[in-house]
Amino acid sequence: MGKAVSNLYRFGQIAKSANTKYLNSLVLVEPPKQLTRQIEQISSKTTILNSKKNEQSFSAFNLLSEETCIILQAINDGRFALQAFSNRQLRELST
Repeated sequence: MGKAVSNLYRFGQIAKSANTKYLNSLVLVEPPKQLTRQIEQISSKTTILNSKKNEQSFSAFNLLSEETCIILQAINDGRFALQAFSNRQLRELST
């Protein structure tokens, strides 16, 4: 297959097929328990003392939660490429 513009469609088909096979194989991979514990520890809520000696807490972004996966899928969704999404749209996607 040559590198002509006329072959771009076929290159797209091959790339999509390869990506689909790769993603389907990733579904079967189980993350190690130690890694899961480390991610949960890293993504836990954090409280620090700010410059005024008041406690300030930061919410966590749990990489393993279903809610986070929905948000990341929405960010990668082509519907929002031209116009950003709102919190309302994210809530609608998560229900």
